[in-house]
Amino acid sequence: MRPLAFILSTTIACRTSSSTSDTTSDGRPQHSAIYSEECARPPEITFVEPLCRDGVARFTVQAFGLSVRDGMVFQVGTLQDGTPWTDAYPLLITAVSCDMNVLEASLTVGVPPADAVPGESTPFACTDYDGGTLTFAMAVFTFPDGALDDCIVWGADPDACHYQEPLE
Repeated sequence: MRPLAFILSTTIACRTSSSTSDTTSDGRPQHSAIYSEECARPPEITFVEPLCRDGVARFTVQAFGLSVRDGMVFQVGTLQDGTPWTDAYPLLITAVSCDMNVLEASLTVGVPPADAVPGESTPFACTDYDGGTLTFAMAVFTFPDGALDDCIVWGADPDACHYQEPLE
């Protein structure tokens, strides 16, 4: 699990306050986040954009939910030589507005299978993405426990692709 300070520093610009209303009766600091009703939407992936150009596959995901912490992209397909291949790589929050989170991931495509680095590169080529031969699953997870928040599956064979949380 990532340290909280790292998550906060990479996802939102934090405010500071020094008013006396931000302390408890014994003088200890007390801070709370207040969200309006319009910001309090249930967790949900609302937009996914896969794009493959110039040797890089990029995924942009928008997910609503105050508890979204990060996510994963899963892709399943068959390489040009007929070898079945599966990748999984992280989606990291790059922007937050109200309770809408933008999560993104990118990886180098078209590397030899032996040189593929999990989370960084894949042997799939842009023609695999553009040709509709891959199946994808996107999952977003909650903060702080990392539980599955929402998941969406699409592509060549969505019925064959199921996300299952790891057993602990």
